[in-house]
Amino acid sequence: MPAPNPHIPGDNSFRLTPRTWYAWTIVPGYADYPHQSAIYLYRWKMVPTRKTFLEIVYTDAGYAEGAQDFERVVRVLAWTAHAMVCLFHREDGGHRVATISEVNQHWLEQLWPEAMRRREPGEGLQAFMTRVMPQG
Repeated sequence: MPAPNPHIPGDNSFRLTPRTWYAWTIVPGYADYPHQSAIYLYRWKMVPTRKTFLEIVYTDAGYAEGAQDFERVVRVLAWTAHAMVCLFHREDGGHRVATISEVNQHWLEQLWPEAMRRREPGEGLQAFMTRVMPQG
């Protein structure tokens, strides 16, 4: 994990780990409501020439047209102990705000209750998600 970035509000302690599932919410979503999904983070890096920008490569498992891979440069607005809040450009020239946070059981039960019924006793959340979530 990089050292705290003095250019980004927050303590920068939320950990982004490659090859890990995260909760993802973007506003506005692809319709008239926020888009909530699980993303599988392949890799990330700070953009060296832009102090508050991050490049992320991930699969959005809940994308409307099926799981899809993305590579985005996002501006980090806040990086706290529990989440990262980012801004990125939309295809139509507007902007979206995204939050990346840890996946937890409550979040999964609210978003994918039918999938959670397939979780095996004692199975960790990351292993379960890798087994059942679509990937790009």
